[in-house]
Amino acid sequence: SVKAFNLVDGTSLSSPYLDEKCETVTHHTDIVKSIVCIESRVYTASFDRALIMYETSSYPSDHTLHLISAFRHAHAAAITCLTIIRDSESNTWQILSGSFDRSVKIWTQDIQLIHKIEGLSGTITSISYIPLTKVLWVLCGQQEVAMFDPKSGENITEYVSSQKSKGTESSNNKYQLLLLQYVPELQEVFCTTNRRTVMAWRYNSCAPVSTLQCKHIPEGLAYTGKSPILIFTGDCEGRITKWEQLQLNNFMYSSDSFNLQDMTRTLQFSNYDVITPLNGSEKKSRSINKMLFVEDLDILVAAADDCNIYIWGFDEQAMNELRDSVPGGGDLFQTIEDDAVTNRVAGFTCKRVLNKHSQSVTGVAVIPRESYMSTTHLISCGADRRLCLWNLQLGTLVGTYTNSSGSEAASEEVITDVAYGKSRKEFAYSSADKLIYIRKFATSVKSWKLLHVLQGHESEVSH
Repeated sequence: SVKAFNLVDGTSLSSPYLDEKCETVTHHTDIVKSIVCIESRVYTASFDRALIMYETSSYPSDHTLHLISAFRHAHAAAITCLTIIRDSESNTWQILSGSFDRSVKIWTQDIQLIHKIEGLSGTITSISYIPLTKVLWVLCGQQEVAMFDPKSGENITEYVSSQKSKGTESSNNKYQLLLLQYVPELQEVFCTTNRRTVMAWRYNSCAPVSTLQCKHIPEGLAYTGKSPILIFTGDCEGRITKWEQLQLNNFMYSSDSFNLQDMTRTLQFSNYDVITPLNGSEKKSRSINKMLFVEDLDILVAAADDCNIYIWGFDEQAMNELRDSVPGGGDLFQTIEDDAVTNRVAGFTCKRVLNKHSQSVTGVAVIPRESYMSTTHLISCGADRRLCLWNLQLGTLVGTYTNSSGSEAASEEVITDVAYGKSRKEFAYSSADKLIYIRKFATSVKSWKLLHVLQGHESEVSH
């Protein structure tokens, strides 16, 4: 049964806070496990598998519960928990229920099914919605919280969870999470366990929105600034991974990986000149040291340990073939280009390989096209102490910096990184000789005048 009481104001400590008179309804046939209230609605769930909605009276003295709707077989087994998701902007809400049938269901405010989340490992013991992150937390008898996007019903645990499994070494240390409670005033989530302990999570505004799991240590990172959002990572094994945000939600990403070694073998049969690793060693490191995405050209620049600079882009040929194969494709893809998506619906491929450095390429910097320049340029630096200027659109070498003594060394030690300052039209590069050099940029490397040398670090300047 469900009982409804009126609250009364106690005048003393001994005064009751609940009116002795109550309204009792007996529409359930088994234990009522959960009750949630919002505005004038009351939702109840029971071990009889029923989900029932009541309406309360608008009169303060009347505490009658009016039956509005009853879903007798809301789950295949007993319902264990309920919670509410409220949308303050549209003033609507959703009901979420968990059950012994190892599923969570998301309902409209009128008890119409929206999503069914299945495949959980055990009985659902508790569910809680965290409005700050817009993530649904679910407990199903495990050591970790399962997390879902309530809009799509997708499991996003691997993308957002920062939990660390504890006690996996010994069965004596294992525990199960039982009940959840979010406290909005504290911005904390509390959880009880079968070890008679209480765990707490506190909201961190600086925490990551999503976490992408890489197979190897990432060394380079780049991203696009326009839709669709793409993230590129380069790892220590010479593998570039393209991550694309899914339309389902803001947490999940799809990924495609490309191996530099396989791509180089392919390009060796083309017109591109690909440098052979030093000493003829096939095992030379192909670690990606630095990555940049150039929005104007829709290309990715990746500097690698194997002395090369790889230029990646979207497959225009595949794009044109797709355009020709679709009836009315010209108008369709013109609309796509107008929306700044350009050729990103096509495949991703390596277009050029730039090779002038004789040792590891440690840094790259893009010089965007301006009124006094006819093209976009790229400055690269490396462990060979060279500074190279490239025409990025044509993929050709413009020149290599040479000092007054005729040497191509731009510093005393290895150059570790380079950066360009657009407002000052200057570029700076750091070195293992503990110094930072600042030069004036020009389209002729002979005009790269040294402006300043910054000194103060006690060891190698890495970035």
